[in-house]
Amino acid sequence: IDEDRRKLLIEDLERLKKMDTRQEMMTRKRDELDFLDTEDKDLTSARNLLPDYEELERFFSVRPTIEKFQIIPASNQSNQFTPHLWNILRVCISNAENNNGPGRGISYFAGFENENGFRLLGIFQFRSDVHTLDARDRHIGWSNTERIRYRENIVNLATCVPTQPFGSSFLGGKFISFLSKEGLKIWEEKYQTKIFAMTTTSLFGFPSQYDGNPFWKRIGKSRGTMLTKPSRQEWLFWRNWYKENYPDKYEESSIKTSPTQSNLFQILKILEISNKDLKTEEERGIYFRSLIANSRDALRGRTPMVSSKSSHQWLDWWYEKSTNYNQEKMESDKIDPEQLFHSYINPRELALYNSS
Repeated sequence: IDEDRRKLLIEDLERLKKMDTRQEMMTRKRDELDFLDTEDKDLTSARNLLPDYEELERFFSVRPTIEKFQIIPASNQSNQFTPHLWNILRVCISNAENNNGPGRGISYFAGFENENGFRLLGIFQFRSDVHTLDARDRHIGWSNTERIRYRENIVNLATCVPTQPFGSSFLGGKFISFLSKEGLKIWEEKYQTKIFAMTTTSLFGFPSQYDGNPFWKRIGKSRGTMLTKPSRQEWLFWRNWYKENYPDKYEESSIKTSPTQSNLFQILKILEISNKDLKTEEERGIYFRSLIANSRDALRGRTPMVSSKSSHQWLDWWYEKSTNYNQEKMESDKIDPEQLFHSYINPRELALYNSS
């Protein structure tokens, strides 16, 4: 590696480090869209799933029963609801970058049917929960032995994204976080494991879409130091370089909880690039949702492990709050009917955004 190639990495990292959270988010979103490997017809098919405001207003004009909603797992055996479609939507209906980690996982589509076919309300994804999380472990009261034994009885809601305008006008983020519970039966059947609680984390600290309800409990926050990740073009080059020249170290880093951070740390070390000024502080809210009354006792082995019971109390709570919220927005003329769907971000517009 010559010095010029090394300097390109340093310049890229320093450029991203100087951005505030929103600027970096949109810069990485454009980067992600540039690398989205899909055809225009697939983008069109994905976009056509989004309901407009009038469809949502008609559907929610009366309180729907739980049977009116559809939870569909992404599957390669499906003609329509494939992992590829889910990934397109994950990139295009959210401002946040999509980062998948290792471990078990199932992705889902959530929506309803009307005269236009399936209408997407949002997407979500379950993944295995992390090995160690201080706030979660304290909340449950886990010893090391109990955590090792019962950790797989918790799932992490790793992705929870509503479509727009459902999210902004109908408290759609809360709805998807509640409805996600209905997808647990698929997880339990696939992995032969009973689930007694869920965890999730907010994207930007407090408050978040998980606050202000009786179903998700805020149990703490994570505050960690993260290395600034390079842009995708730079990262693709350096990750491949590291994999080819240091295969043993690459394999060792790639099986850790945060493989990207581990790989990046080693690359900077090898290139003798100081990471002192390339670190960012991340603070996220940590939330816990009990699925049975005695979930914490069950997760410590203090009560018999019994199947979780179905309860749809959340739907009554959400419908009342959502109706009032939507009415308030209408009265104050703050309804935004736009269907958010990123397919391209103009670099000039992004430059103006980042200079403001």
